[in-house]
Amino acid sequence: IGVCLILYPKNTAEGIKNGFLLLGNNLIPALFPFMVLSSYISSSSISEMISRLFKKPFEKLFRTSGYGIIPFVLGCLGGYPVGAKTVSEFYESKKISQNEATRLIYWCINPSPAFLVTAVGTFMLGNTTSGFLLYFSCLLASLTIGFFCRYLSNGENSPIESQISKGGNNIFVKSVSKGSEGILGICGWVLTFCVLASLCDALNMPSSI
Repeated sequence: IGVCLILYPKNTAEGIKNGFLLLGNNLIPALFPFMVLSSYISSSSISEMISRLFKKPFEKLFRTSGYGIIPFVLGCLGGYPVGAKTVSEFYESKKISQNEATRLIYWCINPSPAFLVTAVGTFMLGNTTSGFLLYFSCLLASLTIGFFCRYLSNGENSPIESQISKGGNNIFVKSVSKGSEGILGICGWVLTFCVLASLCDALNMPSSI
């Protein structure tokens, strides 16, 4: 790869350029607000209130705590990285157990409506209704997976802990910082694969990566 970067600098630059266009036009506008929102909710008392509200139905259906609804909903709205990031933050703050986090990852990562309905349905298929059908099919599949993941439970869901920061402004600042860190990680991977795809084109290789 290093040799290709030297031999094909124009293709490398073109890949970076295409990557930034993809990030600026699509990924960052769609993901960054939800990345910040997920960090804010997981760090504030909002998550505790939501968890208590949905504790009983989620324990009965999915054998998880009420926290499970938060990464599921945020993942459904913001896309794959947002749901995974929320689960990770809940686990790091010891609001959910490792077993629960593992099971939530299986079904709380979903494509966003902006991707399936707009990008796939409207632009790729030329049919917005098809986009909605694909989106709701993914949601139904996720809920089905979540239901069957209940059988992987070891019965050790973490109790709701009151480890919530009280400074509203401080939580917001930290949420923006965490959201920025998350989006930078995604940007790095997108740019990397855009460069690799551009180099594959230069070598007449299939860029299926």
